[in-house]
Parts: sequence; C-alpha cells; structure tokens
Amino acid sequence: MAAYRKPILVVSREWARMYEELVEMFKDRPEIQVVLDRRYPGGGGLDGSDWNGPERRGGQHPLVLE
Repeated sequence: MAAYRKPILVVSREWARMYEELVEMFKDRPEIQVVLDRRYPGGGGLDGSDWNGPERRGGQHPLVLE
C-alpha cells in the first residue's frame, strides 16, 4: 500500500492566497499533491466540539513554511 502513497503539500488557511501559485509550481510534478487545509482554527470540528481522543501525531514535527 505504501508504494501508492503520494507526497502531499498541505497549504495552511493562512497561506490560502498562495494555493493557486503552488499548484502551478508543482503542475509538472504529478507525484506531489497540493491541498488547501480545510480545518478550522482551534482544532474544533464543524459542530464546535473539541477532539478529546488520543494524540495521533506521536512527536512528528511537520515542516512549517513561514
């Protein structure tokens, strides 16, 4: 299954204005998928409830572009 995974570049809502430019930049690299983060700030769900389950990230540090 891992052989079918594609790298994904998630664009923060903060940087949404850059989304189209990033899609254009990576158009010649079909193995990289560019997506816009649809999550809401604060981590709450659409219904306003907060997640109280276990932390899934387990210490992994995402690449943050500022």
